[in-house]
Amino acid sequence: MRRLIIIPLVLILLACGTFSMGFEDQNGDNSPSHDINELVQATLAALTPQQAGVNQIHNDYYFNGIGLPAGLIYLASDGIYEVDLEGLSNRIAEGANFDVHTHVSPDGQYAVHNNSNYDDLHIISLHENRTINLTNTTDRIECCAAGWWLSQNAFLFGSIGSSDEQGPSSGYLSMVSLDGSEYTVLDPDQQSATAPAPSPNTAVIAYDRGLEPWLYYLGTGPVKFDLSKYGLNAPSDSKFGSPAWSPDGKFLAWVAGGGFADNGDWRIGIAIFDMEQQTSTLLHLYSPVGSGGWPSAPVWSPDGQWLAIHSPGEKTRGDHWAISVDGTQEHYLGSAGYPFWSPDSRWLIYTAWPSNGTSYLDAQIMVLDMNSGTSNQLTLPQGSFPLAWIPPRD
Repeated sequence: MRRLIIIPLVLILLACGTFSMGFEDQNGDNSPSHDINELVQATLAALTPQQAGVNQIHNDYYFNGIGLPAGLIYLASDGIYEVDLEGLSNRIAEGANFDVHTHVSPDGQYAVHNNSNYDDLHIISLHENRTINLTNTTDRIECCAAGWWLSQNAFLFGSIGSSDEQGPSSGYLSMVSLDGSEYTVLDPDQQSATAPAPSPNTAVIAYDRGLEPWLYYLGTGPVKFDLSKYGLNAPSDSKFGSPAWSPDGKFLAWVAGGGFADNGDWRIGIAIFDMEQQTSTLLHLYSPVGSGGWPSAPVWSPDGQWLAIHSPGEKTRGDHWAISVDGTQEHYLGSAGYPFWSPDSRWLIYTAWPSNGTSYLDAQIMVLDMNSGTSNQLTLPQGSFPLAWIPPRD
C-alpha cells in the first residue's frame, strides 16, 4: 500500500520504474489518439519565449494597480484561471485536483502537480486540459514537486521509496525528463529537508542534505558547498536550506540559521553568495520567537533586485517581507504566503492572512507596489490563491 509522505519540513526545532506513455483527460481516461511526443515537443517549443507563436507575449504591458493584472494565473475551487489583457478571468484547467503547490511553467502553458494520492507527478497542458503521468512508479512516492529545470528539459522533485522511513522531509533529490523518461534519483544517500533549486543556466542544483548546503553537478555528483570560499565564517551550529538562484544565475541565496549574533545567539536570515566574485552577505537576521518552522525559499524578482522572504517566528508564524538585495529597503507584508513577482518587477502579489481569520477562505490576495510601498487587495473569488504571474498574451 502506498502511503502519504509528510511534505516540506516545517517542524524543525530552530535551536538545532515503468512509465505510462499515454495521455489522460481529467477523469483519468486514456486517449490513444494522441502521442506523448506531440505534447513533449509542443511543451519544449512553447517554453521558449521567442517561439510563442499565436500566443504573442506582450512585454510592454503595464499594470496600473487597478483591477486584475493580465497574466495572473490563480487557483480557484473549480480549476485554474488566467487573467487576459481585458482583465477578465478565463478558466484554463478544470477540476479540483490542483493545490497551491502546483508549478506553472514560465509561459503559462503547462503545470506540474501531484495526483490526488500525492504519490505521482502529473503534467497538464493548460487550455487543453490534457495530462500525462510523469512518474507513474509503483515503488516510489513522488511527494515534493520542486520546479521546472528548462535548461535540462526536466522537472525536479523529491521522492522516497515506498518502504523508506517517512519522516518530515522533502525526500531524495530526483528529476525526470518532461516526457516521463530518465527518472533519476540523483542523491540516494541523504534526504533533503527543503526543496532544491536548479541553476537557470548551468547543470547545477543547489540543495540541502539534512540542512547542510550542497551542490549537485550533473555528470559529476554532489559536492558540499564551501561557505568559507565566499568569506562566510559560519558558526558550528549553522544550518542552510531553501536555496534560490537569481534569475541570471550569478547569485545563490540560502536561508541560514545559526549563532550569527555577536554574542553567539541563534539568528535566522538570508545568506546571498556572489558566485563570480566569491563574496557573501547576510540579510534580515532575526531572532525567532518560539517554533515557527523552517522558512520557505526566498523568491527573486525578475530583475534580481528584490527578494520576497519568509521569516516564521519573527512576529507571527507566517511573516513575509519584500527586501532589496542591497539591504537598504524592506517592506513588511504581515502574515502572508505564496509571493509572485510581476514580469517587470514593479509589483508583488501575495496571500495575506487576517489576524482574525479562521479559515483559508479568509485569505486576501494583495498586491504591493514596489515604487510606493503600499499594498491593495485584489478582488478574486473567495478561497483563491495565486500560482504565477506571466507576461500577458493575446
